[in-house]
This record gives sequence, C-alpha cells and structure tokens, in this order.
Amino acid sequence: MASSTTPYILLDTHALIFWHEGSVELSPLADHLIRNALSIFICAISLWEVVMLDGKGRVSLAPSPLQWMRDVLKDPRVQLVDLTPEIATRTWSIVLHGDPADRIIAATSAEMGIPLLTRDGKLQALPHLDTRW
Repeated sequence: MASSTTPYILLDTHALIFWHEGSVELSPLADHLIRNALSIFICAISLWEVVMLDGKGRVSLAPSPLQWMRDVLKDPRVQLVDLTPEIATRTWSIVLHGDPADRIIAATSAEMGIPLLTRDGKLQALPHLDTRW
C-alpha cells in the first residue's frame, strides 16, 4: 500500500454505500481518505449495482434508489465515471473471475491511475492495482 493520503480516489460499490450511509463498516483509513479527497470518483456501474442490491433487499436506499443516487451525486467532489472504450478494453487484462462489475471498477482504477477504495480481497490481491482500505 502506498501513502495513506491521496487527492483522488475511486470508490468500490460497497465503499460508496458505507460512506453515504455513514456506516461503521467504513474503515478509519477509508473514512480519512474520503474526507480528505479533492475528488471522489464513482463508476457508473456502481449505480447499477446499488439498484440491484436494493432490489434484492440487501440494502435499503431511502427514500428511493433514484433519490439516493441523486443525493450522492450532489456532493461537489463526486464525479461519475462512464465506461469509456479505454476502460472497456482494459477489463480484458484484469484477471478476475466472477463479477463483471468488479472488472470494470478495477479497470477504471487502473486506467485512471488512482487508488481504489475497497475491502474486497479479490480486488486487493490484483497485481498492479493500488487499493486502500
């Protein structure tokens, strides 16, 4: 792990939820990095993931998933990252089985050259991916 401070971070979906909900699940380092970030990047696929999690009853996004996402995006530091051709292409080099959203999130972090805030052990184990938690 590199320095504990960085002006730019990308949030994995669970980190996004923990942060926005004020959850104690957010690690002290993750909380510190978010509080001190100049820009907080969120992959567009994470918005889809939170809707799926809400629909399956794994989280409850009040007052609705749409309003929850709008509230997240109101923070002036939050920037939504679209799936670009470069990120899509980079997903091929991410050796990760299972969830395609995780591949997109990892590829976004790698393509942008910014740390990924995640507690996901599979993502943390990827070589050449800068993760923090």
